[in-house]
Amino acid sequence: LVGLAVCCLFVTLAFLINPVPTGKFIAGGDFHQIFNLTDNLYRYLFTWSHGHGQGSYNSLWVAFPYYFFIYLGEVLGLQPNQVASAIFFLFLSLSYFSFNLALRLLAPSINVATRQAGGVLYAVNNITLGIFGYSWGYTHHFIIYVFFPLLMALPLRLLIDRDAPARLAVLTGLVFIFSMPAYNNLAWLFT
Repeated sequence: LVGLAVCCLFVTLAFLINPVPTGKFIAGGDFHQIFNLTDNLYRYLFTWSHGHGQGSYNSLWVAFPYYFFIYLGEVLGLQPNQVASAIFFLFLSLSYFSFNLALRLLAPSINVATRQAGGVLYAVNNITLGIFGYSWGYTHHFIIYVFFPLLMALPLRLLIDRDAPARLAVLTGLVFIFSMPAYNNLAWLFT
């Protein structure tokens, strides 16, 4: 029930308090929100891009799953502003659940209310609001923030608990696979 209330809070933040105006999209610095993926998604499937001159390495191919999700939003008829709000909502929700699960794996004795409060604070703080206060929040670069608690907790749990079930190892592998879109420019995050 608390998880549902938290998701309602995130819906309120993403769609009511911080909506992107209808007919607009996110742009700033050297980035703009990618839209019209129906015409452009095919380009992100390859490691080489012939877009300029003789071509160059396509760093977005690793982020294909992220942009495929945006493409699905377009196929469902969402406008760019609605896709941007959905990204914000999913970022907050997945951060919350990731942190909550990480605490559950590493410190199962922590009571539920504390875990949920920690998840809310991890999801909604100056860092996440700062990320989405600028255009970079609508790219694949910060998706590492969503997966970070699980990327730390799952391998640690496997090291701590020698009798961990095999499904925990499978879950660890899946988290690494699903977090791949964040790995194409990790150096940028640490500068």
